Amino acid sequence: MVPLDPSLAEITVRIGYPIENIVGVSAYANFPVELKRKPSVGPFSRPNLETIVALRPDLVLANRSGTPEVLVERLKKLGIRVVTVGTENLLGLREAYTLLGAALDRPTEARAALAEFDSEIEKLRARAKARAPRKVLLQVGEDPLVAAAGGTFLGEGLVLIGGTNLYSDTGQTYPRVSVEDILRKDPDTIVLLGMGEDGNAFSRAEKRWRAYPSLAATRFLRVFTLRSDSLLRPGPRFPSGLAELERLVYSEGKP
Repeated sequence: MVPLDPSLAEITVRIGYPIENIVGVSAYANFPVELKRKPSVGPFSRPNLETIVALRPDLVLANRSGTPEVLVERLKKLGIRVVTVGTENLLGLREAYTLLGAALDRPTEARAALAEFDSEIEKLRARAKARAPRKVLLQVGEDPLVAAAGGTFLGEGLVLIGGTNLYSDTGQTYPRVSVEDILRKDPDTIVLLGMGEDGNAFSRAEKRWRAYPSLAATRFLRVFTLRSDSLLRPGPRFPSGLAELERLVYSEGKP
């Protein structure tokens, strides 16, 4: 079996599928650590067809929001079974447990894993009830400037922990936004997430926001950097990633 997305690989292992039966993974699949030793089939958005076929998988797991559709169709034409799931939002992530449980003949284990996931999510939601919301920009790109909006698993997760997404009302999932619009909306917290392997992107973003002393997030020293696979991968570790985000969003800050 080959999962074409790190998050799908993590769900697969979580529901009890044997790691030794995973013959290849997408780039950056690194949890559990045993997956790092598996052959890579390339980035989740650009998997290599020839590499996948050479591994002779009996099943390929594709992500609706990341795996190229043309690749899925070519795999099917070659007689390789493909199961496609979506994890772009929390509903899709929960459904992925059920779909993968059925595909891997582990429905009981999938239900148990999903129940544990839901329990952890409910603990976060319960804590949020006692807090006043904070207006948060989740920045996931620097050049261009990109935000995670309301319809994403990140945006939904932010609301779940009690935050207000600065771009909850946009019709796009990851809109390109302008500095001017962010200044006008005046978030009291900015969290810089992921933004690739270039650490300089974080530095540039932090420096830029600090240049606006009238911005609430700058005034209260509430511009944070968070590199977290747990948060950025919609999988079993997402609740722990949300707990990391929660600690930043609701830290005291300094006037």
